[in-house]
Amino acid sequence: VGAPGSPLRKPISETDELALSDRESVVTFDFAALNFLLPEKNRYAYRLEGFDDDWRHLGRQGSVTFTNLSPGDYTLHVKAANNDGVWNETGTSLRIRVLPPWWKAWWFRSGIALLVAVGLVLGYRNHVQALEERRRELERLVREKTADLHAESARLEAEVRERRRVEEQIRHLNEGLEERVAQRTAQLEAETERLAVTLRSIGDGVIATDTAGRIVLMNRVAELTTGWPSARAVGRHLGEVLRLVDRDTRAPVPDPVLAVLQGEGTVQVGPALLLTRDGREVLVSDSAAPIHDPQSLAVGVVLVFRDISEKQRIEEQLQNAAKLESLGLLAGGIAHDFNNLLAGIF
Repeated sequence: VGAPGSPLRKPISETDELALSDRESVVTFDFAALNFLLPEKNRYAYRLEGFDDDWRHLGRQGSVTFTNLSPGDYTLHVKAANNDGVWNETGTSLRIRVLPPWWKAWWFRSGIALLVAVGLVLGYRNHVQALEERRRELERLVREKTADLHAESARLEAEVRERRRVEEQIRHLNEGLEERVAQRTAQLEAETERLAVTLRSIGDGVIATDTAGRIVLMNRVAELTTGWPSARAVGRHLGEVLRLVDRDTRAPVPDPVLAVLQGEGTVQVGPALLLTRDGREVLVSDSAAPIHDPQSLAVGVVLVFRDISEKQRIEEQLQNAAKLESLGLLAGGIAHDFNNLLAGIF
């Protein structure tokens, strides 16, 4: 009793309540009945109120041991029976309080609860602050995105207006261009008709070629002179249709298209013999000149040739007549001289 670490501060018979710490996990109570007549026949029973409300009979054993009682308040009731089996129903009792360990004490639990509550409050405040910061950040992003959308919308509207303005300009330009194209087409048709009339009306053969020497146009006189229909001649090289050879040597005449495109300007060819498609030989005189576009670039060559066979025949006849006339005059002079000579002799 009163020893260091002992839960008893006074004799147990004078103790109404016993406090046990959490370290005192095993506790044994000894008791004895005040019957000295055959005490070995005394019997005992106990009941630990708060743990088991039923009476437990111990027989002649005068002690009971409890281990690992949970923290709480208990009341140990003990009664005894003498050698005659008569039970003392009053018995005796002792209140027992098992103290919880410090980590189960109310103050510790209260502190833990307080800390948890403070943590929850702080966590909630932090969460609220984070949500508020997130809200402000989202509002800032929304403002920035809204401003960007407004700027993009304004830019798109400006682009739409600019496109409409450009489309309107293009429409006006297209209308003007279509009108000019129509006018130019009409002019070209008129010029084409005039050219066709001119080509039909002139008595010379006309052939037009591109810069590669391929025929692109020929008039009726050229068709008749060369023996080539225009439909079959167009697209062919000039040398296939207008075959010119020297009338004396029969050597091919140099390509007039090449001579013109090499910068010689207008080129005169002939008189030369034209070997026609149908086997005739026609004496022609030919000239070739470049065709220029509005930028003064050569885009082709036009050739104009004329059948001079009849002219050559007439010139030859005139030359023969002049020769005969000269012979006649010579013969007359000789005859006159003979007449004078004969008159002197006779």
